[in-house]
Amino acid sequence: MENKIVKTEPVIFDKEGNQILEEKIDGGGKTQVIKYGLIKLIGEKQEHKVSYKTLLDINNAKNSNFTGQINIPEINMSVQINQIVMLRSGIENIRVDDDITNLPTTNICLDSNMQVSEHIRPYFIRNKIPYYEATVHYVERNGEKQYYLELDKIKRLLKVDFDKDGYDYISKIYHYGIKQ
Repeated sequence: MENKIVKTEPVIFDKEGNQILEEKIDGGGKTQVIKYGLIKLIGEKQEHKVSYKTLLDINNAKNSNFTGQINIPEINMSVQINQIVMLRSGIENIRVDDDITNLPTTNICLDSNMQVSEHIRPYFIRNKIPYYEATVHYVERNGEKQYYLELDKIKRLLKVDFDKDGYDYISKIYHYGIKQ
């Protein structure tokens, strides 16, 4: 008989105490598949949503024949353990925004090399020069604005080109790096 080593992945919890099953990073944040808990108290019709950590604590208390009160922070109550008549878990998709999305935004013009331009929109239109119009997040330090110009951190990016008759049109649109 051969011994096999089984590797288990560590259980990861978010800041609310829900278990993160899957995480996908996309423009401006991430999408998570989380596992949360649901409990039902004796005499109540509705279920209460609790964190998965709280659900595990209640389950461990029930399995250890604990008979006292247990604190449930999500509903701001302490209840007798025997008043909890149902325990189950649920799974849902949630969207978590990056911290950058909480920063202020401003509209700026970028040249064809994606660098901040000292020119404004009318200059590009008058001279028929392709440019980018961007809504970017910024941080103000020492009275100077520092822009986040990485494609996946730009809230909205419009690529403005000109047709053969000289009319401007939007050729590409990006939202946090994802082509629309």
